[in-house]
Amino acid sequence: MIDSTWLELPTKETWEERRLYFESLEQSFVNERASYGLSDQACALVEDVQTAFCAGAWVTVLVMAIAVIESHIGEFGYPDLTNNPLFQRLRKRRNSIVHFQAKHPGITTDQQWLDRTKLEIEAKEASRLMFEVFYSDVGT
Repeated sequence: MIDSTWLELPTKETWEERRLYFESLEQSFVNERASYGLSDQACALVEDVQTAFCAGAWVTVLVMAIAVIESHIGEFGYPDLTNNPLFQRLRKRRNSIVHFQAKHPGITTDQQWLDRTKLEIEAKEASRLMFEVFYSDVGT
């Protein structure tokens, strides 16, 4: 039998566990003594990424986290992720989800139902990279 509990609202405990994970992940990249060039648009998008993360909407987290990274790079011009294999893999995955190809769908219903653990791992990788990029340029 297929587990459909992921379609339900998460319990308050699950929501809080995910919220604390997300917030501690962000804090792991913050230097309290530094100033950062942070895009207002990217900051607003991070809030939606967190909401999706807490809800367990893993595909949405991946898509939005890559959008935040691209928004940040678009505004500030750094960092250069051309040779970053994680970014390239996640961006390719995001593009396959967003840009439909009949012969190679980026996400299927079966994957949504059966690959929840893999999707969560991708969402966590994308979130980690998003914060790494977000807090990559330490000012004074």
